[in-house]
Amino acid sequence: MKKLLLASFVLTIFAASIFLLQMSSCTKSAAQGMTKTDTVYKCPDAVNVKGSYAGTFTDQFNQVNSNAYVLSDNNFLTSASSLNVTPTAFGSYSNDQDSIRIREWNSIDKDYYYIAGKLTNNNTRIIGFYQNLSMPSAKGTVVLVKQ
Repeated sequence: MKKLLLASFVLTIFAASIFLLQMSSCTKSAAQGMTKTDTVYKCPDAVNVKGSYAGTFTDQFNQVNSNAYVLSDNNFLTSASSLNVTPTAFGSYSNDQDSIRIREWNSIDKDYYYIAGKLTNNNTRIIGFYQNLSMPSAKGTVVLVKQ
């Protein structure tokens, strides 16, 4: 009997606390009457980086290789050793006002690559780093210039 009395007492206190919380909280109509005075910040739209880029990659052993990219509609890209050969890598890119990220798959070595760079010289130059995601120890720097 004592357990039942104690349980009903605890339950009554719990119900009373919920009732008091509901009485002291805002109602929906009161909340709708409030006005927001915070400043809303809007991020600027991404710049248009579509086009052809050519440049060099320097790996962790300071070996330099040439590469070229064509950034197309719908954030699709193709890549090859130069702009005048058949593409050997395919992927996507995303960018904002001052940076670009490239994700690609290379059909020659069957590896995935990630490139992160900054847009400089009025968005005509990409300077950054790359990493072979299939072999994480393979990484280096990249410099690409819009053609």
